[in-house]
Amino acid sequence: MTFMPVPPDAAGVASTSGGSEPFYRRHLLPLVGFFVAMAFLAAPWSFELKAHAAMHGLCAQTPSHSFFFDGRVLPFDGRMTGIYSGLLSTVVILIALGRHRAAGLPSIGAGIVLLAFVAAMAVDGFNSLLTDLGKWHPYAPSNDIRLLTGWMAGAGIGTVMVMLAGMTLWRRPRTKERVINQWWLPVLILSPLIPVRLLIGTGSDFIFYPFSCF
Repeated sequence: MTFMPVPPDAAGVASTSGGSEPFYRRHLLPLVGFFVAMAFLAAPWSFELKAHAAMHGLCAQTPSHSFFFDGRVLPFDGRMTGIYSGLLSTVVILIALGRHRAAGLPSIGAGIVLLAFVAAMAVDGFNSLLTDLGKWHPYAPSNDIRLLTGWMAGAGIGTVMVMLAGMTLWRRPRTKERVINQWWLPVLILSPLIPVRLLIGTGSDFIFYPFSCF
């Protein structure tokens, strides 16, 4: 029996490909998130001030458009709070319904409802703009309406995100499965808004901190 000599390069390539990457490279994203969170908490300023500074680029943070907790204002206004809360709720609900692998467009009825949701936020935003400019406006704006219409838009954005994830994250996307197949499902996604609004109404510190992270 004869043995073929192993080229010097082959052993190095085999050991490199077979070995695992360093810990920090395999867990780079969670490590970065951890250190950013630790830096945020360790900064010497108040939590409210740090949250406002961190999210200032994402929201105008107009006090009159925002919810208050015992004199402290959320870093997002009512509309942005609704958008991110609605988006998160939509993703959670669709995953719970097993739609996380669906890659098909919503049904016609659901699509019309979702488009109406986004249009409602656009109408309310334009109404608020007219109010701020001192022009005639159809109705008096309020944070409750901003929260509602923002949540409605968040439902539309969340649906699109789940559908795009279904198209791209899976080897065999379920293109024939609609991400939302009933017109009433978008309406169902609005239901968590009720307890969320009740929690905001408490003005509790326990609610202020998690909502400041949206």
